[in-house]
Amino acid sequence: LYNDAATDLAVLRVEKKNFHFGKGEVPYTFAAGKSGLGAKIYTIGFPKDYIKYSEGYISARNGYDGDDLQYTLELPAGHGQSGSPLIDDKGNILGVLTAIGSEAEDNTYAVSSKALIDMLHKKLPDNTLHLPKTNKLSKMSREEQIKKMECYTFSVKVYKK
Repeated sequence: LYNDAATDLAVLRVEKKNFHFGKGEVPYTFAAGKSGLGAKIYTIGFPKDYIKYSEGYISARNGYDGDDLQYTLELPAGHGQSGSPLIDDKGNILGVLTAIGSEAEDNTYAVSSKALIDMLHKKLPDNTLHLPKTNKLSKMSREEQIKKMECYTFSVKVYKK
């Protein structure tokens, strides 16, 4: 539908008629503000053809080149994991992985959920998108959270014609 170069995010629409996103209602919520230094985080994504789990913490409240819409993370992540959700201990989405630094730099960056929500409100002013208000992951163990989130995490592949 659109992309935002400043945040390196895009909104996609699936046009397959029988497509269902996940199983039931979305179980997570989006954090309204930014989390603090040292907050424990994890992500699940598809650097290869299978889902991979990584955990770490927020190492800086600003991201690449001091961008205050991002976080800098101490999180092992590989190329191909961009777009993966950044999740806290309570199952809130804190952001989306956007960049992996060079080996010399050894940083991972994520755009904050605040930036994502702001972008959606700018692009969808008529409130056609309803974000979840109830977090069903908050009382689950990490393993239970991951099992639930696997149903809502996909690999997006781009092919050139």
